[in-house]
Amino acid sequence: MAKELSAEERRNWMVRKANLTALVQHPSWPDLVSAVGERQAAIEKIVLARTLYGRTPMQPMEVGFYKGFIAGMRFFLAVGSTAEGALERYLTEHGARTEEEADAA
Repeated sequence: MAKELSAEERRNWMVRKANLTALVQHPSWPDLVSAVGERQAAIEKIVLARTLYGRTPMQPMEVGFYKGFIAGMRFFLAVGSTAEGALERYLTEHGARTEEEADAA
């Protein structure tokens, strides 16, 4: 069962989600996404080279590190999109309308 938020908690939640959503809309966001993709590709090359051509097999801790690092980067990029969806759902559930919807009504 979901906890009922106080007015201040609700406001703080909405501000935080709006701020996270704004990050995705920032003009530099595509550059960050690109840099993360490049880093992921570099890690994949390292793992592939070590797996196929390494003198010693990769240790489970190394595999876990790379896997976790990539999962962390994916989570980092998903935070803004997730925040945007959560904010939209919250506003819809509570009857808030966008400016376009208000103008059309």
